[in-house]
Amino acid sequence: MHDSNDHGHHTPAKQPALSGDGRHAKRSIVGGPLRSNLGKVVDLSSTGALVVSRTAGPEGTIAFIVGDTHGSVSCAARVVWTRRCGLFRHEIGLSFPELAPEQAATIRRLIAEHELRNDYGTSERREAA
Repeated sequence: MHDSNDHGHHTPAKQPALSGDGRHAKRSIVGGPLRSNLGKVVDLSSTGALVVSRTAGPEGTIAFIVGDTHGSVSCAARVVWTRRCGLFRHEIGLSFPELAPEQAATIRRLIAEHELRNDYGTSERREAA
């Protein structure tokens, strides 16, 4: 029989997702000749990017240029975090506060042309060089 007096039992609150990075768009792991004015672009979305650089990243809002041999896009980016991963290796997390339609279209093209895929057609995480 079901006891309707359930006051003694506590239902735990739903735990947040473990990623905890606050991303609003799926990041795509990219490779090949995709470069930026900060260094090699490791992942990219319409809301931000992860760049690997040989030097420590800048702070605040910066001009960010990303492209390939077919064209590039320049946009404002906010440096969200930086992390030193080695003597000459730094990771820089960027967010794009606002993109014009043309900027967003170029970023979508860059993702479509440079996204790394595994045998299952899903994005593949690789160590940045």
